[in-house]
Amino acid sequence: MPTSAIYAIYNLRKATRTDRTLSSNYETVLWKPGPFSVVPPTLTSRFCVWWLFSCCGIMRSGLYRVLLIMENNIVVHRSCLVPKYFRWPFMASADLQISSTWTHPAHRGRGLATYALQYFVNGYSGSGRALWYVTRAENASSIAVCRACCFELATYARRTHRWGSLLLGRFVPTSTEILNENLAPHYR
Repeated sequence: MPTSAIYAIYNLRKATRTDRTLSSNYETVLWKPGPFSVVPPTLTSRFCVWWLFSCCGIMRSGLYRVLLIMENNIVVHRSCLVPKYFRWPFMASADLQISSTWTHPAHRGRGLATYALQYFVNGYSGSGRALWYVTRAENASSIAVCRACCFELATYARRTHRWGSLLLGRFVPTSTEILNENLAPHYR
């Protein structure tokens, strides 16, 4: 089995509210799961697992959302807001994680990912809830986005398989050293 990638786990220590704006040629749509809305645009059918987890209460809250940024009715950016479930054991029950962020190559460098992350910070942080951001450790662009929104490195982790599936696996810290005092008590 090949060596798995190392992921950097960031969390938001102090929410900083900003009023970032998008160019007028973009529009935002907040996708929510529903009976006939199973897989958000730009995600593959394997993501129906998140819909199932949301419907069955496996996700600890009903806040599974996907922010879509569109130009001319075409999705050019997507960021997912995912409640805690077994995949992210470092999160507390009320916490949320920004995941599966993607920007169309022709629209990169325009601040879409930063706008989307700040949208979630403005709307979903606070009230005893931490926000988390997980990315591959070598993804410099993604790390720059989360740092621009005041996220701080908590630890590094590897992704495990469960029943042959990465989607059902977990993120497990690569060492016992915790780099951030705000890491959920589960790993202390």
